Amino acid sequence: MKKGHIILLYFLFVFGCKSRNTVPHSIIPDNKMELIIWDMTRADEFLTAYVINKDSAVDKKAESIRMYEQIFRIHKTSKEEFQNSLSFYQAHPAMLKIMMDSLSAKEKDTSIGQREPKTITDSLLFRKSRIPKLP
Repeated sequence: MKKGHIILLYFLFVFGCKSRNTVPHSIIPDNKMELIIWDMTRADEFLTAYVINKDSAVDKKAESIRMYEQIFRIHKTSKEEFQNSLSFYQAHPAMLKIMMDSLSAKEKDTSIGQREPKTITDSLLFRKSRIPKLP
């Protein structure tokens, strides 16, 4: 009887100490999930800035669905897989936080690059400084 308890405790210990940060095979890996969410965010920004504000007759929901389906095709996944994976990550807040922090950092990197004005040197001023002044 004691051997049975020891074996049972051993199995409980081995399977109970399984890492909680492992992602099941049916769930989209975090790096791929991050790319999908990034593309979906960019699609929403595009729709808001260039499609919906320019044409009031456009159905926002239909356009969003169309773009999301295109993103799912690009990433070779489905809406159902994405929703199941999103539910998994929402149930594991530590993993979701890492993913969202990474997306936030990526957004800051791209927005800084877009907002920095590029300095252009005036070629006429450069040439004027080389021309000798006449007495």
